[in-house]
Parts: sequence; C-alpha cells; structure tokens
Amino acid sequence: MISVLTITYKRHHLLEEAMESFIKQNPIPDAEMVIVNDNPEVDYVYDHPSIRIFNLKERFPSIAAKLKWGYKQCKNDYIYRLDDDDLLA
Repeated sequence: MISVLTITYKRHHLLEEAMESFIKQNPIPDAEMVIVNDNPEVDYVYDHPSIRIFNLKERFPSIAAKLKWGYKQCKNDYIYRLDDDDLLA
C-alpha cells in the first residue's frame, strides 16, 4: 500500500494538523504515516496504530540524509512525501 513520510523539526503546532489530516484520509488499513523528528529536545507521541514516530537524539547533517533515513523506515512500496506544514485534502 502507501506510506506517508513526514520529516519535522520544531514545528509541533503544524505537525499535529498534518497527522489529523492523514487520519481523516486513511481508509486503507495498511497505510502508514512515518514521522522523523531529529530535535533532541522534544519527543513526539501520538497514539494511533497507523502513525509511527521516530524521535532521534541527533540532528541529521542535511535534509537529504534525513529523507534517506526516513525512506528506509517506510514499510510500503509507495511513498508519499508530506511536509509537516501541509495537509492531505
């Protein structure tokens, strides 16, 4: 099915809206949202079976490195990139 990959850093006020929009658009049981947070000061927690959050204790050297790591965490064949300040309509 599909994985939705979101990377974030210090934008929790926007991230929650992105997660809610994923849940509202998610009729597919195998769909997942993978969130990569590399802000060592904050641990995000969201209790939903389709959302996996990785709270990492070190910053990535670049956005490309962060995305590459995030893509490897996705379980599904198709990956959609959703920025933390975007919504699924």
